[in-house]
Amino acid sequence: MANEDSLKEPQHSIQQILEAETNDFVELARIAGLDIATDFVGADLSGADLSGANLSRANLRDSDLRGADLRGANLSGADLSDADLSGADLSGADLSNANLSDANLNHTNLRSADLSNTNLSGTNLIHSISHSNVEINTTRSGFTGSGYYPNTDDIFNPFGDAKS
Repeated sequence: MANEDSLKEPQHSIQQILEAETNDFVELARIAGLDIATDFVGADLSGADLSGANLSRANLRDSDLRGADLRGANLSGADLSDADLSGADLSGADLSNANLSDANLNHTNLRSADLSNTNLSGTNLIHSISHSNVEINTTRSGFTGSGYYPNTDDIFNPFGDAKS
């Protein structure tokens, strides 16, 4: 009997998620009893559609977000340290005050992203779409040890290899 009772709660949560009339990641997480501030450290969200999601202050440290659609997402104050965001689309995303230290943003679309006050120390930004003719806000962002050269024209080429 104990096994049957222990299965009822997860089955109920799964049923609630399946019946939910939303595709909103944060709302589905709430229905499942998960907290984005604590329950997604190291999560595999590769390829997930999180466009427009409110993930402010989310703890996504060490998460796999390769190829994720984060267009227009609110990631202000989020912890994305050591996360793999390679190939992700962060165009128009709010990453202000976020921690992206040691994150992998290789081949990431950062067009019109707000990176103000963002910790980018040790971050791999090579081949990211963020060169000088693309508007991104990097006010007071830390680039220590990152693969980003904010004052160098043509260091990034979104359509091929880095120029020398």
